[in-house]
Amino acid sequence: MFIKMIKLIRVIFITIIWTLLYAKYGNIVLSKLVGFDFFNRAHWHVLQNQWNGRWVIDSSREYALLFGIFAFIPVWLICLIIWLRTSLIIFIAYPIKVFDKFIYVLSGSREEHRYVLLNMIKSQKLKDSIDQYITPKKSKTELEAEKIRVEVRKKVRLAREAGII
Repeated sequence: MFIKMIKLIRVIFITIIWTLLYAKYGNIVLSKLVGFDFFNRAHWHVLQNQWNGRWVIDSSREYALLFGIFAFIPVWLICLIIWLRTSLIIFIAYPIKVFDKFIYVLSGSREEHRYVLLNMIKSQKLKDSIDQYITPKKSKTELEAEKIRVEVRKKVRLAREAGII
């Protein structure tokens, strides 16, 4: 029961935050593109009068307005579903990841593996991660060559002890 309550609180929280952000920035985009304010009653009355007066759509701006109005709720719903399916840890750790990339770009490093900040996201131990990338990985031929070198050193040492060399 407690887990269901936590999930419900998470869904409500994400829905409220996403709705507020989407309404604010969607309104800004529509007002910049076509001059239509979602929260202004006068704009809706003008639109209703145009619609009832057999409005003929003849400019791209009017098409953009209608598309924006008709797509407002489906886009909100699709993005809300994406937000709900995505783990919040990704969004919380995103600034850390961006900062990490920024620091490595400033330092001139082009390495793919980040040791400290990205490691927090992957939840691996720092020492294990560093050891994994520091210790050189040898191919089969290098391992075979190493075995041959060890055997030759043994034979040379035995030959020196026997006085042959």
